[in-house]
Amino acid sequence: MDGAARALSKTRRARSLSGLGGDASAFQKSAEDSCSCPRSWSNQKFINVIRKKEISMMLLHKALAEMAGTFVMIFVGGGAILLSERFPQYFPSFGIAVTFGAIIALMILALGHFSGAHFNPAVTLAFAAAGRFPVSSVPVYWLGQFAGGLAAAGLLLILKKI
Repeated sequence: MDGAARALSKTRRARSLSGLGGDASAFQKSAEDSCSCPRSWSNQKFINVIRKKEISMMLLHKALAEMAGTFVMIFVGGGAILLSERFPQYFPSFGIAVTFGAIIALMILALGHFSGAHFNPAVTLAFAAAGRFPVSSVPVYWLGQFAGGLAAAGLLLILKKI
């Protein structure tokens, strides 16, 4: 654990001890002394920097979940279309709709708790327009969704040529 994380841990411990009636001043002082950040930073500025890094990592995880969900949706749904074209006697047209519905349900169950399971840029935009999603996160989600969709489409294009 590096010095910055250790200092943050001591600060949190001191806050929890102060709520229990413990001597928090010793912990607070040692946290300030062992901080590896510049002396001009206050503890609040340091904590804000750590929080921003945590928020950006959480947003990255959400974007990766959106990318994975979009990839699977496009790959499986597009694969169903390719199968229906190539083998219409074995894979009827309604199988495409069933495939898309099933894969969306599975992806919502698998990845919904990470990112909200939008998997579609239009859904992300609709949530942002309705005020149920932060507008600042829309470009990151879109980037993940477009990357996942393009990767799936590229893989399907390669597999179609085989």
